[in-house]
Amino acid sequence: MVQKLLNSQHPQWSGVLVQWGGEITNTRSYSQHTTTQMGSGHFAEEGFGKASFFHNLRIIDPLYHLVRVDDFLLQTRNPTCYNAIKAHNEAWGTHFFYGGPDSTPCVPS
Repeated sequence: MVQKLLNSQHPQWSGVLVQWGGEITNTRSYSQHTTTQMGSGHFAEEGFGKASFFHNLRIIDPLYHLVRVDDFLLQTRNPTCYNAIKAHNEAWGTHFFYGGPDSTPCVPS
């Protein structure tokens, strides 16, 4: 799973890319899916208390100031295996939930 931030608020920082996320390793042969869970092992839609998350996302600008992330492009490589959902609220700012269980019947890409 890869989360990418492309900062449309500050286009002068062209080429800026930030990635947050998780990683699993599939050592099984014959295209069988790994038994490794992503994050807490719960899908993103299960939300707080179940799914893993990143909140109050910030980046450091060219002048070394922390800048709030207001929007970003969210991508997942195997959404049937592991997924992610972005959100925003006053308490957590821009955030996302992510994860997936180890026994998901999915087709790895």
